[in-house]
Amino acid sequence: MLSLFLVLVTVITTSAIAALPVSATSRTVQEALNWCASLVGKWYDYDKKNGPQCVDLIYGYYNYLGVTPVGGNGIDYASNALPAGWQRIQGAAPQPGDILVYTNGTNGHVAIYGSSSVIYHIRPSYSNYVLAESTAYNLFPQYWGVIRPNFASSSTPSASVLTITGMNYPIHKQSGQPLEIFGLLSSPYLITCGEAIVYDMNRNVKFHIGTYAENGRYTFNLNEFDKNMKFASLPDGQYIYFVQALDEKGYYAFYETNFTVGSGATTQGSVDKIVGDHNCDSSNSWNAGVVKKAATCAYTGEKVYTCTVCSKTKTEVIPKTAHTYGEWHVVRDATINEEGLSCRVCSVCEASETKTLPKLAHTHSFTGGEEIVTPASCTAEGSKKVYCSNPDCTEYELVIIPKTGHTDHWKVIKEATCTDEGTRSNECSVCGKVLGTEKIAKKGHDYKVSVVPPTETEQGYTLHKCKVCGDEYKDNYTAPIDENAVKITVESKKAFAGKTVLVNVILENNPGIWGMDLAVSYDRTKLMLNSVTNGDVFADSEWTKGNLSAESYILSYEANGFENVSGSGVLATLEFTVNDEAQAEDFYEISVSYRSGDIIDAAFAEISPAVVQGGVQVIDVLYGDLNGDDIVNKKDSLLMKMYLADNTTQINEAAADVFPDGAINKKDSLYLKQYLAGLDVELGA
Repeated sequence: MLSLFLVLVTVITTSAIAALPVSATSRTVQEALNWCASLVGKWYDYDKKNGPQCVDLIYGYYNYLGVTPVGGNGIDYASNALPAGWQRIQGAAPQPGDILVYTNGTNGHVAIYGSSSVIYHIRPSYSNYVLAESTAYNLFPQYWGVIRPNFASSSTPSASVLTITGMNYPIHKQSGQPLEIFGLLSSPYLITCGEAIVYDMNRNVKFHIGTYAENGRYTFNLNEFDKNMKFASLPDGQYIYFVQALDEKGYYAFYETNFTVGSGATTQGSVDKIVGDHNCDSSNSWNAGVVKKAATCAYTGEKVYTCTVCSKTKTEVIPKTAHTYGEWHVVRDATINEEGLSCRVCSVCEASETKTLPKLAHTHSFTGGEEIVTPASCTAEGSKKVYCSNPDCTEYELVIIPKTGHTDHWKVIKEATCTDEGTRSNECSVCGKVLGTEKIAKKGHDYKVSVVPPTETEQGYTLHKCKVCGDEYKDNYTAPIDENAVKITVESKKAFAGKTVLVNVILENNPGIWGMDLAVSYDRTKLMLNSVTNGDVFADSEWTKGNLSAESYILSYEANGFENVSGSGVLATLEFTVNDEAQAEDFYEISVSYRSGDIIDAAFAEISPAVVQGGVQVIDVLYGDLNGDDIVNKKDSLLMKMYLADNTTQINEAAADVFPDGAINKKDSLYLKQYLAGLDVELGA
């Protein structure tokens, strides 16, 4: 029988079906099943195309339930559109009125579930009539699941059922003899219809007696059908006899059996009672049930109940039992920042249950680290998080940061010069707001001092020339000096700030001197006299050392006897240290002076030499000192040559520009050689 189910189902489209509104059905389950039973044995081609197909019954079913039919093959009902409120449940145990969906083959199949032993469907390759087959729904191949309409609720009749009793039927029947079947249909309700059908073994209808309907009868003799079956004969072979009926409450009963036409004695079979469809729940006909699988804490159990009337079974789920938990164990300790966690485990299934442990309590001290939330600005307050000093705590309090106020930043608008005022503005360095403007005092001149010694024809003088604007003036004029006149000269030297420098005091054109006192004066805030060394003029005479800490240092000489000292040369060498704060280009004068009678010869005659003052010029570059040893000599000349040959020799390039034109080239090499040869050149000038 199952092999006959593998049939070709023609696709029927909804375009051939009148559209119905999609809505919940107002039909009850029993009304739906009555409708199905009323079609059994009938030719049913809903869309009038391709003859009866399994989907024709479903289209009519949708229409009967008041919803728009949905087209497609049987297999499509596993995924096509559902009417509002209906359900599609894969693998479900069906309930009466459910649409059964099968996905076998290319096209699948659909049917309507009547009960545990009846399904309604059309099988075109087997019969073009609506069938009510007495078979379990899952005996057909590839059962997918159900579509469940949202039926209206209904009251179900009591335990009364439609039955077929005392039935006798032929096992064998000789050819040409009438078919005789005896039995009684009975119900406490009015029997509304019944019929009998003879099929061959391929389920082709040989005789269809039709539907019997006579309201007002509670019993019906099956022989009423037999008297209508006065056909001449059936060919020898096996046949199927099928009988069914329906009462006014929708209870349904059916029976089918095989019989043989051919030679042999006529024998009879019998059945005492055939029970029709009934409501096991409302009739309270379930037994106490049998536990098939005991429930545990991990799995639900199963209990199977059997109807004492129709032997139908139902399975109920036994809820899981409670877990058998052990003691609580701490999985994670609570801290002041985080909750802890404890756990216990079921001794049966090892399921676990957890619970949180409250944070540890402690007193906050908000004196720990800080985190800026909103920086304070010049005009607005900010805020910051101040954390608890406990390193394990992440709590904090929000603290207001006072506004910072503006931050002065002076910007020069117009530079002051030696003779004119400038202007500057005060702009906040944070927000840029202009806070005010003011005048910048004129700088005044920054004079560079240099001593120009007298010549035979020109006065000597001190030249003051502004290093910024070039303004200059002269003072401290000295008279021209005859080249043969007695002269005392203080050397002018150059030195770096913080360095020592040797300055010679020189006597020229000595006419013969017996004794001499010279006062050496200098700026003690800029120069410090470290030592005095006697020169060669009075090297063999008496020299009295002066006080280095005195305001003026006295160079005091006397001849050893009563004869004049007549030689010229260095009277003394003075060693000074230039103050660290001295500025480059500054000139610090060193002068010598004498009073009347301080310089005499052996005849008591006063000698009045001309004096040329000198001093120390502070420099930041010693021109010509290429190797930085504070001496300009042949080493520096050699380094100049090497540098010009490959430009990779390391030198002080600022000191190498002795011919100051901003470049180091052959001009500098020639100028340095001239200086080392004693020519009258000044390096860097």
